Amino acid sequence: ATLSPWLGSASPETLLLTLFCSGLLVLSSGSGTIPLGSILSPASDSSAAWISPGSSFRFGFYNNPGGYLVGVLFHTSGMPTTAAWSAVLPPKSVGPSASFRLASDGNLILTNGSSASDTLIWSSGTAGLRVASAAMRDDGNFVLQDTDGKVVWQTFDRPTDTLLQNQTLRAGMSLSAGLAGGGGPQYLATMEVSGNLTLTYVTDNETFWSSGTASGNGSYASLRVEAGNIALAVYTGAGAKLPEVWYPNDYTRSATINQEIIRRVTLGGDGNLRIYSWAVGEATSVWSVGWQAVADQCLVPGFCGPNGICSYNMTGI
Repeated sequence: ATLSPWLGSASPETLLLTLFCSGLLVLSSGSGTIPLGSILSPASDSSAAWISPGSSFRFGFYNNPGGYLVGVLFHTSGMPTTAAWSAVLPPKSVGPSASFRLASDGNLILTNGSSASDTLIWSSGTAGLRVASAAMRDDGNFVLQDTDGKVVWQTFDRPTDTLLQNQTLRAGMSLSAGLAGGGGPQYLATMEVSGNLTLTYVTDNETFWSSGTASGNGSYASLRVEAGNIALAVYTGAGAKLPEVWYPNDYTRSATINQEIIRRVTLGGDGNLRIYSWAVGEATSVWSVGWQAVADQCLVPGFCGPNGICSYNMTGI
């Protein structure tokens, strides 16, 4: 089974990290079903996207230095462009003539031109799986479905740097961020078979943070809303919550003021794992940071450089 794009074919275990928290050019689609032959292009229209039925997420191109990237993005009004999944790791910008298509053989392909015969940049490798359609779902999961409606490929099984509510990170899978000298990720957030969630600086193979939740009994971690409170916690296989709990600083807010709060967990390019919050309807232009794994960013290897002097204050990003 394919796990993290950086971990190749590591076998999934029962341990889970879950967040409970015809050449057709499609400019926008909220019907939930994307037929074979559908195409997206950054040059076609600034709003070109495959949109989930409830308009919570969209799949499409977005601006990046040097060109465009393509992936799953939040689609909330007023929110800055925020990606939840990227098709290419490490991120590689493409030009305005690029195209992303669901080919007639069921393969998702990204090329540097408008034709399927142009130079291939990325492929889902799903040709031959009887793919009949795709769908952008309201939970942020982009899926390919066969003729029986069964999901045969999904972005939730291939996370990049972000986890969403209801998404699962199994043992051996990682979030990845940053760019190391060899072209791979500089940082990993990995769910270990032991039960620990760890942060690793890949350049020196240094694990610099651990959740301290090794249990070996099928435990899993979840971002859940329980009685109005939200927290990232570790549970045993039987569902009992272990002592380690990580609360964002606004964990009770959605219940106390009856306001929708969107949350995500993201591994930043600076190596830190954070819980971010977005208050729907508020006049703000940034996500707020409610929790981060390493309180002092200066303790993250590689953050200041080999001879740097570090000074850090935690602020919203």
